[in-house]
Amino acid sequence: MSADTAPILEVRDLRVAFDAPEGLVSPVDRVSFSLQAGKTIGLVGESGCGKSMTALAIMGLLPRPSGRVAGGEILFRGQDLCRRSDREMQKIRGNRIAMVFQEPMTSLNPVLSVGEQIAEAVRVHQRVGKRDAINQAVDLMALVGIPAPRDRARDYPHQFSGGMRQRVMIAIALACRPDILIADEPTTALDVTIQAQIMDLLMRLREERQMAMILITHDLGVLAEAVEHVCVMYAGRIVESAPVDKLLNDPRHPYTQRLLAAIPRGRRSGRASRLQEIPGSIPPLWDLPGGCRFCPRLEGRRDLCRAEQPPRREVGPGHFVACWAACSDALALAGTAS
Repeated sequence: MSADTAPILEVRDLRVAFDAPEGLVSPVDRVSFSLQAGKTIGLVGESGCGKSMTALAIMGLLPRPSGRVAGGEILFRGQDLCRRSDREMQKIRGNRIAMVFQEPMTSLNPVLSVGEQIAEAVRVHQRVGKRDAINQAVDLMALVGIPAPRDRARDYPHQFSGGMRQRVMIAIALACRPDILIADEPTTALDVTIQAQIMDLLMRLREERQMAMILITHDLGVLAEAVEHVCVMYAGRIVESAPVDKLLNDPRHPYTQRLLAAIPRGRRSGRASRLQEIPGSIPPLWDLPGGCRFCPRLEGRRDLCRAEQPPRREVGPGHFVACWAACSDALALAGTAS
């Protein structure tokens, strides 16, 4: 594999472990995916499926001492981040890999002006004076669409709306022109119009700066125009991954199918269409089923589904599924075609 085609980020069999009152739990269990330079991958699934924990592991921000990477590799440009020291990770975090967190009000310091906070992100990784850092902060605020940036740089987080606070977080993340931007539920708690504006902003900046991006969301509806590839997570594992068009038009895993069915479809024949729900809930990490983790939420379960974890198999070009039924169907079709 040449340097031009090698992924900028490879996550291989990542396992995150936490010490909990119930014992050792793994919110991320053997997760693997890769990200090419300048491309965007989506991590999607219900709350608690392991999306954000995967991002925190990549950033080296797992809460200590209870949380840790218990296995696997996180390769950034071929170097395993799991083997980097805290000091080495400080040089990478925010500089080469940056993250936009889902709760800007709790991520921003309430007693510092937003201009000071953006300038601090600049000065941590660049040898510039305070005045130059403030000027760069003003430029970044303008870049992300904050009006009157020089005046507003003196304001505090509580003086900004939710959408504007999220723009501040994006400005902080972009301060050092990172190679990879991780956006963790960047539109949470924003109204629909502001959600669209934030997503348009992220896509425009990604294109202008040629960044790779990991977009974390629970909403499959935002992915169609935002990402090239999607990984669907459930109970700590990736159950399906595929190019976005393939996944949206031909989902193979029962969980993915039900996530798509749960997207509101508007009105049909003058009446609002019924919202489809997924019965049951994600099992607790300390009491996971022995077989397929989604199996207890399905009717007509097979004995094999109850007994064994399904392997990850390719059912089409770049389309992988961890499901006994989906893989059996794909193998049967392949046998018929041959």
